[in-house]
Parts: sequence; C-alpha cells; structure tokens
Amino acid sequence: MRASIAAAMAAAVLIMPGFAVSCVAGTGIGKGIAPVGAEGPAQTHTQVGTVTDVNSGNMTFGCHWKTGDWTFWVTPGTNIRVGSAKGSFADIKTGEFVEVQFHFSGKRETADLVVLTP
Repeated sequence: MRASIAAAMAAAVLIMPGFAVSCVAGTGIGKGIAPVGAEGPAQTHTQVGTVTDVNSGNMTFGCHWKTGDWTFWVTPGTNIRVGSAKGSFADIKTGEFVEVQFHFSGKRETADLVVLTP
C-alpha cells in the first residue's frame, strides 16, 4: 500500500506544470536529458589537397581542395604524420600534399589526423 502511495505522489510531482517534460523526457539509457540543440557524436570527414598557408599563432593551416579553400584547426589531440612517421605542426609547410581527417566543432573544421606526403 505504501509503495502505491509513493508512486502516486511521484506521479503527481511529474505532472505539475513545468516539470512534466523536464522530468520525464530522457534518452532511456541513463545519460540524462540531452540539452536542446545537442549534437550527436562528431562525424569524421576526409579531404585531400595542398597546404596554402600555415598560421602557427592560431595553430591553423589552410588547404586547397577541389571544392575550394578550407582552414583547419590543430589541437593537442591532432595526430600529425609525415608518411608513416610521427610528425608535428612544424612539419606542415605551404605547398605540401596533405590528407586531413576532421570533424566540425561548431563552425570550425578541427583536424583529427593530418598525413603529409613526403
């Protein structure tokens, strides 16, 4: 009997205006409520082209692809390779052929993997 009273009281709290959606809505997998406009996992994209400029102050580099010029942001988590060897941001030079795997972070293209062809 007490369990059914507790359940009824909990249901009454959930149907109060302002609480119904925020208390009941959720993913159903224990991760809570996703904020409005929340994005899913970052989708990875790949581009191949030529480095057009490098800005070490902003940790960005520009590339020219078939579809135009793009600017990529490099983070501490970006993996940079020169062929199969480990590289660094200093290895990215204008005119180099490059393959970039990236994701969108807001309106920025953030590089996940940069492979320079030696």
